[in-house]
Amino acid sequence: MKFCALIHKVNHGDATIMTAEKVIEMATIGSAKALGMEAEVGSLEPGKRGDIILLKARSPGHTPGLLPVKNIVYSAASGRAVDTVLVDGEVVMEHGEIETFDEEAAYKKGEEAAWRLLNGSGILERDPDYLKPGPWMYL
Repeated sequence: MKFCALIHKVNHGDATIMTAEKVIEMATIGSAKALGMEAEVGSLEPGKRGDIILLKARSPGHTPGLLPVKNIVYSAASGRAVDTVLVDGEVVMEHGEIETFDEEAAYKKGEEAAWRLLNGSGILERDPDYLKPGPWMYL
């Protein structure tokens, strides 16, 4: 959402061209319409699937809470303020803890997959120094 708002402002040279409210509308109702799913998702209404993200109002980027819509669009991207997530009405994260799968196991599988890809690529045979620290690490 943040980049959508910013890129429109830059491309048009107009800070008012894409408001935070318009970006949230695009991300919710607009996305549902684009997918042809506006009868199922895109807004919180009886009979629609409920995907909800609860944010911590007292977190960096959301305090002070004078402009909450702008705070959501411009500061929520990091995910640090996400407290609880419901997907199709089911809690998948509560108080920052994922409830539906083993997060550590997922990290481990991701790390193993990365090593398999790296080893399979042959880059370590071609360049044994590939993983050694260098100035590029500090960019």
